[in-house]
Amino acid sequence: MPEYEPPHVDKKNTIDEKHRLKMLELAIEGVDGLGIETIELERKGISYTYDTMKLLIEKNPDVDYYFIIGADMVDYLPKWHKIEELIKMVQFVGVQRPKYKAGTSYPVIWVDVPLMDISSSMIRHHFENGCRPNFLMPQTVIDYIEKKDFIMTYEAYTAGIERAELLGKVASVMSEKRFNHVLGVEKTAIELAERYGYDTEKAGLAGLIHDYAKEISDQEFLDLIDKYQLDPELKKWGNNVWHGMVGIYKIQEDLGVTDKEILRSIETHTVGSSDMSLLDKIVYVADYIEPNRRFPLVEEARVIAKESLDKAVAYETVHTVEHLAHQAFPIFPQTIETYNAYVGFMKD
Repeated sequence: MPEYEPPHVDKKNTIDEKHRLKMLELAIEGVDGLGIETIELERKGISYTYDTMKLLIEKNPDVDYYFIIGADMVDYLPKWHKIEELIKMVQFVGVQRPKYKAGTSYPVIWVDVPLMDISSSMIRHHFENGCRPNFLMPQTVIDYIEKKDFIMTYEAYTAGIERAELLGKVASVMSEKRFNHVLGVEKTAIELAERYGYDTEKAGLAGLIHDYAKEISDQEFLDLIDKYQLDPELKKWGNNVWHGMVGIYKIQEDLGVTDKEILRSIETHTVGSSDMSLLDKIVYVADYIEPNRRFPLVEEARVIAKESLDKAVAYETVHTVEHLAHQAFPIFPQTIETYNAYVGFMKD
């Protein structure tokens, strides 16, 4: 059952539904007993399993449904839409995977199958390295993927963490509202990268993990400042500064990200810099204008971002400084430097 728009996954990073449907058709061609349910493609919108099961039960009230998922997705069940109602509608069946423990408080039936360390990341790595994953998937599907050339992954920058696991890690350290925010920033960062000619994979990843440390405790930030011997003056500030400038060390520890450009863009995404790289500007602006943002200036900011990144940085910084000054809040020195470096673009 292919999804139309997977929940908690930026549709722009997901292979178009028509291609996913075609690959499934090729994969089961000539196999008796298997079929494809297209109800989610027909319904369109975000493919919440709760909504799908509600429709299927209404359509077939006498059918018992079983939902087979891997152990990685079992770990993610607490984040599923209306999970408490969903578990009354369908029986989840868990399939063990290497590196994951078979345990959950939800009613999951576990099946014993031979553990095989095969994943989507392995398949993608084969393609990325010019190796055909023969015997791991049908030849017709391999041919289709090579013809369309739509493999994309963040694993090259996350110590091999595949996307499903990365999403789980990010979701586990923040509220649902913030998780939706970072998905919005990821989407917007990719769009800006496409518009301004930057690597969409690096931009998307930076957007996805930019707030990874936003909800950790103040004490953990203070401990990181001491651990990495950062400027002691940082201790005088707070979360708005720390979650970027100090949070990058948490990201390195937990996610294995070491790419300097990605880390730098996350470090500066709230305070800016007088000398911002293209990626710095992309993440800085994407954080301000992502689709979930709702404030009076955001529509104008979105229009400006399509015209000039420098002007968008200036617009955001001018109004951020104005807001902080109006509230009589202290302004981080680097933000003032950003203001001075970019305010001239407001006159262009």
